[in-house]
Amino acid sequence: MVSDITQSAFTGLSSSYNQTYYLWNMGLAKKFKKNTIEVRLSVYDILNQNKAIARNVTQTYFEDVRTKVLTRYSMITVTYNLRQFKGSKDQGKDEKDRRMFMFPGGTPPPGMPMPGMGMPHGGGMN
Repeated sequence: MVSDITQSAFTGLSSSYNQTYYLWNMGLAKKFKKNTIEVRLSVYDILNQNKAIARNVTQTYFEDVRTKVLTRYSMITVTYNLRQFKGSKDQGKDEKDRRMFMFPGGTPPPGMPMPGMGMPHGGGMN
């Protein structure tokens, strides 16, 4: 479970715009299938107090603006984790078998590096 509360205060504006409010968000999650799937229910602005207030000031006027914003809402999120890879069954194979798979015929062409070995000395472009 995750929960956070944020206080916002608007002061120094016109009297009806001077306000303080709290944003309280909360989420609850459950993992399934060996932690590969997560289902989360999140609720935002639980207290239904979210506001958008701004003051625009220029040389000739000032303006206090109240804008409609998204207030209380909930969201269900399903996440599938692809990082749960296990070792392959072929891990015990030797280097020669891997080269045979990468390069039919057994060895790479002359001047081509072995997989994971980098460029051979003198094989770079001048």
